Amino acid sequence: MEFKEKEIDASALKLAKRPLGRILLDGGFISRADLDRAAEEQKRVKQPIGEILVRMGALDADALRVVLAVQHRFSSLEDALSAAAGQRMMLGELLLQAGRLSPEKLSSALDEQSRTNEKIGGILVRRRVITERELDALLQFQKNLDDSESGSADLRLGEILVAAKKLSYRQLHDTLARQQVTKKKLGEALIEAGHCERHHVEWGLGVHKKLIAAAVITVLSLAHVPAAGVAHGAANPAAASLSVQISARVSPRVAVRTIYQAPEFVITNADVDRGYVDVAAASLFQVRNNSPAGYILAFEAGTAKFKEVRITGLASEVVITSGSAVSMQPYAGPYPVTMQLSYRFVLDKDAYPGTYAWPVMMSVSSL
Repeated sequence: MEFKEKEIDASALKLAKRPLGRILLDGGFISRADLDRAAEEQKRVKQPIGEILVRMGALDADALRVVLAVQHRFSSLEDALSAAAGQRMMLGELLLQAGRLSPEKLSSALDEQSRTNEKIGGILVRRRVITERELDALLQFQKNLDDSESGSADLRLGEILVAAKKLSYRQLHDTLARQQVTKKKLGEALIEAGHCERHHVEWGLGVHKKLIAAAVITVLSLAHVPAAGVAHGAANPAAASLSVQISARVSPRVAVRTIYQAPEFVITNADVDRGYVDVAAASLFQVRNNSPAGYILAFEAGTAKFKEVRITGLASEVVITSGSAVSMQPYAGPYPVTMQLSYRFVLDKDAYPGTYAWPVMMSVSSL
């Protein structure tokens, strides 16, 4: 059906953010015992679960900063599928990393494959290790690992090191440009350029592996979630998830690539006195869209420390006052469009100084 601006329901565009503790547990950043202890402590001190885990010594502060910066990548099946970034991994390896398959069961399945020449996915479905839907979603995730354009920039090594403040965005940009000539792996190029120590690169690769494991678990957990407006058993789980967000049929060929996203924002005493915080050039992203009707940018923000968010950098200012807002964007031709956004957070009267995880999430959907 034709999708008109007046039909948009902002509440339908809100994302179901995956809990931070769940992501940390899925990725192996923390243990179940650590999470349980932190949850009990949170009842007493009323602080964010991440801060408690760091204070307990159960979680590295830099790792927390990275996970908070990419938490939006675990909001829907489409986001989790697009989070695939890095070297290709075999299906069995993905399931091992997600804890859904033991080495012994994988070895047995591979032995059967060598005898029958059956695809490993079919064997695992028949053995009830995974379902057909889970297999379809995992195959899409695996395909995205092969496609350097489809993978999430947020989960790549360079962006992880930037989010952890072990590397500046300018240093990353310069190294990526040099890498086009040298063809070296990014980690080696960063070390050679003097931008990172080897232990920083190894740390970043370890965090990347954990984030991919968390993404795979998210894909498996959301593979069975039915999408509004899509027939049961739809073949494209990514498109089904998108339709949940805007309650309409969505083209799968509109996508956003994050080039840079500030991982946090700081409130100072001066900001509290002034009543607002300005964060310039906090988001840099690129949108590819093939729909002549244009597309929708949807924004969601928590309201714990502020009562209003003003976003500039688009054709008109976007104002978030009740948790979410949308902005209609026109078709700009077949080429990707790059946008840079700045933010003004109008503080709540009870706001207090501190450093907070970046609170605004953005998604893109086709008209």
